[in-house]
Amino acid sequence: MTIEMLGPTRPAATGPAFASLYAEVQRFYDHQMRLFDAEETQHTAGSGTGQRHWIGMLEARPQPDGTVLTKCSALVSTAAADGGQKGLHVRVLEDVLVRCAETNAWTLRHRTVTRDNRV
Repeated sequence: MTIEMLGPTRPAATGPAFASLYAEVQRFYDHQMRLFDAEETQHTAGSGTGQRHWIGMLEARPQPDGTVLTKCSALVSTAAADGGQKGLHVRVLEDVLVRCAETNAWTLRHRTVTRDNRV
C-alpha cells in the first residue's frame, strides 16, 4: 500500500496545556453527543426508532483570540423500529468553540455540518 499526502500537514500542538485543553474539548463533545441522543429519544418515544452519535478523529486548534477551531467526524447510527440498524451516516462537524465567561465552560459559537460521502 502506498500513502500519498495530498496537502501540507500542520505540526500538532503538544505539551501539558494542550493536553488539558484537548481533554476539555473531548468532554464538551461527549456532553453534546449525549444531549443529541437524549433529544432524539424524546422525539422518537414510542416509535422504537432513534439515533446514536459517536465522535471520532477530533482535531482541536487553539486560536490567539482564545477560541478553539475543531473538526471531527460524527458517526450517526439510526435504529429501526425492530431494534435493528436502519442506517449509518458520517457527518463532518467544523466548530468554533468559545469559553462562556460566567461558567468557564466551552460553548458553541458556530457549527458547519457536511456529509462525508466517502463512506
